[in-house]
Amino acid sequence: MGKFVSWVQKTVTSLVDPEKDSRQERLIAVIRRELAAKKRDFVLREAVSGISCSALELQTAKESVFRDALGRAWQDDVLTGGEINSLKWIAEALQLPLSKASEMNLFLAQERFARMLAAAMEDGHLDDGELKRLSHIAKAAGAGLPAFARRFFRSQGEAFLRGIFHAAIADGYISPEEWNNFVVAATHLGISHEEMLTVVQPQATMFVERVLADAKADGVMDDGEAAILDWLLTSLRLSEDVASYVRSEMEVLKRLTAIGRGDLPVVALPPGLALKSGEILHYHGPSIWRNTRHLKSGTRVDDHRGYLSLTDHRILFTSDTKSQSFAFRKVVNYRISYDRLDVQLQGKPATTFLFNGDRFAAAIFDSAIALANRQLVPQQEGASSRHIPHDVRNRVFQRDGGHCVECGAVDYLEYDHIIPHSKGGSNSDANIQLLCRRCNLKKSDKI
Repeated sequence: MGKFVSWVQKTVTSLVDPEKDSRQERLIAVIRRELAAKKRDFVLREAVSGISCSALELQTAKESVFRDALGRAWQDDVLTGGEINSLKWIAEALQLPLSKASEMNLFLAQERFARMLAAAMEDGHLDDGELKRLSHIAKAAGAGLPAFARRFFRSQGEAFLRGIFHAAIADGYISPEEWNNFVVAATHLGISHEEMLTVVQPQATMFVERVLADAKADGVMDDGEAAILDWLLTSLRLSEDVASYVRSEMEVLKRLTAIGRGDLPVVALPPGLALKSGEILHYHGPSIWRNTRHLKSGTRVDDHRGYLSLTDHRILFTSDTKSQSFAFRKVVNYRISYDRLDVQLQGKPATTFLFNGDRFAAAIFDSAIALANRQLVPQQEGASSRHIPHDVRNRVFQRDGGHCVECGAVDYLEYDHIIPHSKGGSNSDANIQLLCRRCNLKKSDKI
C-alpha cells in the first residue's frame, strides 16, 4: 500500500507540475556551481535568488549537494581532518542543520563500514590493517570502533553478522579455528560473546541439525563425528531443548553403530521364555506379528500382539493368539526399516514384525543374522552402497532448505531414498530428499 500511495503522489505531482524534475536538477546544478566558484564567499540566498522554488525543493537540493560532497570525501574510505572541516563548512554554507549533516554522514559511514567489513571477513579473520581501516571509518563518524560497531549492529548488523556466519558454514563445516576467528572478530567490533551467540542462534541450530543429519545418513557415528557435534554443542551453546535432543540422537546413533559392528546387547531372560542350551538373547520387546496368508477365498492379514525375541540363532514370537520360532538359516531374504522387519522364509510367504517405535530391534536382527551367517554386513555381491556421499548430502540439504519436504519440520531430519535402495534407487541428488523421522516412518509404512 505504501508503494502504491508513493506512486500516486509522484504521478499526481508530475501531472500538476511536469517541470518539477528539471527545475530541481537546475537548482542542484546552480548551487553546486556557485559553491565551487565562490567557495568561502558562497551565500546560499544569493545563489538561488533568481530561481523560483519551494522550500521542499530547496531542502532536497541542499541535501543532494552535501551528499555529493560526502561521497567525494569518502572515496578512499578515510576522512582526514581537513575533509571533516570542509564538510562542516559546506553544511553551514548550505544552512543544513548539524543533526541532518551528521545523520547523512553516519548513513554513508555505515554503508562503507558494512562494505569494508564484508571484504575483511571473507577469510573469517580481521587483521590489524583491516581493524585500523574500520577504526578510521568509525572515527570519521564521530565514534570509536567498538561504540560505532555497536551502533551499526543495533541498526543493521545483526543481519550482517548472521550473513557472515551463514557464509562460514555454507560448506557444511566450520573448524574450531574459523569459529575462534569469528568470535575474536565480533569482540574487536564491541560485540560480546553472549550477544554474538544470541544473534546467530537460529543459524547455529539449523547448522547443528545439518551436521547431525549428515552423521545419521549412513547410520554410523564415528569418533570424529561425535567429537565435532560435542564441540559444536559446547561452543554454540544452543538452547537446552535443542542440545538435549541432539545428545539423545547421538546416543541412539552410537548404540546403532555399536550394534552394526556386531556389539550386540545381552538381555536377561524374561519369565516364561525358554531358550536352548547356550543360546544368547539379544532383544526382547513388544511387537506385532503381521501374518499374511493367501487363501482360495483371498488374502488374509492377521495381526498378533505379543513379544518378539531375537537370539544368536533365531526369531521367537510369543503371544496369546500365535507363537512361532524361525531359525536364521531358514531366512532367504529380509528387509529392515526403523521399526519394521519383513522376513521371507523358505517355502513360506513373507511375514512382518512391527516394533512399536523401537529403533534398535531391526538393527539387532540385521547384525545377529549377519553374525550367524558369518557375514557381519550381509550384502548381495555387486550391490551398491547405501552410503550417501557427503557432497550429495550437502547439495540436498541446501536444495531442501534444511526442512522436511513433506511437513516442513526442521528437527529429527534424515536423508531418504525416494526410490528405496533395496529397489534399485540411486544415491544421486534426484533420488535423495530430506524427511523428518515422522514422515520417513509414514513413508516406510506405505512401501
